[in-house]
Amino acid sequence: MYNETRQQDFQNTQYRKSWCILVSVFEMLQTYYDIHVSTKNFGNYLYHILKNSVEKTGGNSEAIVNDFTQALNKVIRSNNVSIVQYSKDMNFTPGNNEIIIKDKMLALEEETLTKKIFPFMTTTNSVLHILQSLNEDNLLYTSSKGSKESLRYKLTVLSHGMKRRYAFIAIEKDAVLDNDIADMLSGIKTSEWFAKNLPTTSVIPIITNQNGFIASQEFAANRQDNLHFFTTGMPGYGKTFHLIERMCSLQKQGIRTVVFDVSGSFTREEIIEKLSVGGDDKILKEVENYVNEHITFHNIETEGIPIEPLMLNFSDDITEKKNILFSIIMSHFGSLGKVQEVFIEQLITNLIAIDDLSVMNAYKHIVKVDYPEKQDTLHLQVTEHFSYFTNYECANRGWSEFLDNSKDIVIISMNTSSKTGGYALIDILMMSLFYHQRFNPAKHLGIFVDEIHSQNLKPQGPITQILREGRKFRTFLNYATQFLSKKNTDANAVIKLAGLSAFFNPDDTSVLAVSKSLGISQKELLCMDVGECFIKGDVYNYQKHIRENKVLHGKTYRNFVPFKHE
Repeated sequence: MYNETRQQDFQNTQYRKSWCILVSVFEMLQTYYDIHVSTKNFGNYLYHILKNSVEKTGGNSEAIVNDFTQALNKVIRSNNVSIVQYSKDMNFTPGNNEIIIKDKMLALEEETLTKKIFPFMTTTNSVLHILQSLNEDNLLYTSSKGSKESLRYKLTVLSHGMKRRYAFIAIEKDAVLDNDIADMLSGIKTSEWFAKNLPTTSVIPIITNQNGFIASQEFAANRQDNLHFFTTGMPGYGKTFHLIERMCSLQKQGIRTVVFDVSGSFTREEIIEKLSVGGDDKILKEVENYVNEHITFHNIETEGIPIEPLMLNFSDDITEKKNILFSIIMSHFGSLGKVQEVFIEQLITNLIAIDDLSVMNAYKHIVKVDYPEKQDTLHLQVTEHFSYFTNYECANRGWSEFLDNSKDIVIISMNTSSKTGGYALIDILMMSLFYHQRFNPAKHLGIFVDEIHSQNLKPQGPITQILREGRKFRTFLNYATQFLSKKNTDANAVIKLAGLSAFFNPDDTSVLAVSKSLGISQKELLCMDVGECFIKGDVYNYQKHIRENKVLHGKTYRNFVPFKHE
């Protein structure tokens, strides 16, 4: 029956097939039930129904739209067309079967439709019928009305460095793409900054997008780049989790890492749990082996202070030595008055004179001396800041010996949540470590401090010193805080010094500041899920092989657990 009918009598192949099937079914029923209507009459009746349907609906627009949508997705999925992101750097080639993505629009040439999409369609082979059907469903972008060109969209594109204006078939992107295709194309927009696999060049992976592609920070061992990293967000949304994954990423690049843990977030149990969450038993075993092989844990409260902070490779220059000792000993202080500063400097000069530099000798020469009556407050501060060195004995070794006998990652921890003196101890150790690195800058050093709000953020404090001068000595800070405050100018100042920042779900008091920094709506920020973040700063461009300042969205990169589509 199909072979005996004429193709031109039907709107399209699908209508012809449908007519043949229905007439055949009628003929079968007629035989069984002795229906007194001829097959010829029923066929004519059915033909006129189909013809009237075509005239009323323009060829069954719903069927044509569905058919076109399936064919379009099939063509994109099979890589039969090229995808071009609309931008000032684009290069569109006419007649090359390219589909342009511009905001919520897909733009293609008529030639692409006839050559690539029609072979997969059965409802029509008419461009006009497709455009009319898409237009009826409000899926078509048009430039004008009242002419044949009204179903086209005129778009200016860049082609081989020249601006050209063409009439495209432009479709509402989100309404015609399958989810997997939409995800794939959404990555095109950021393809310069997200790669499927890490390149052979040295990079530090940061986040993954919805397709599992990776955005990274460039790392060059022979350069002095700004690798400082800052993160903020409410507790439980992935801030510390991100720092732990970053700690491992640095180690895999051969970077020595020292973590000062004052919140109990970097215990062996916490690290193993976070690195393996979402993985199977095999991954758990891999993580446990990694931690045993690469991380040294030192708890000050059970093992004492791991080094002697004043045991450094000083030069013979007395003035330089005095300035360094002043910076280390007073690292947790705020600003000193001139009289106070001169007084402390004299005490440090007396300490240098005995030629036996140690914290306990500093305690004797700076705390256990007679202070003038006007310096009672200074004496109380000095006594408080040295208190932890009287509670915990310092090891008789410097940073060189301690680090040489430790693994790639060193975690120095103490529970100081309610002990303010402990924060002073961390500042002193941090400043001492920075000076050690200044004397030994050959290799990069990554320092981690979770929750910096209790540390000294003044210009003379170790955090600001490392952020301002660390690049010269291949030292970079990885630090976090829960809140962003307009009033805390010291915290805001150190946040701005980071080369890259990660923003997790903020609290209500911080959301406005984060929104202004990122240019992202407050509503979108507050809807972020656990592990989801925006990063802002120097991100590696995989196509140009340079660093570019960008804002990107994704989830924390995982070192051990493979990416899984949600």
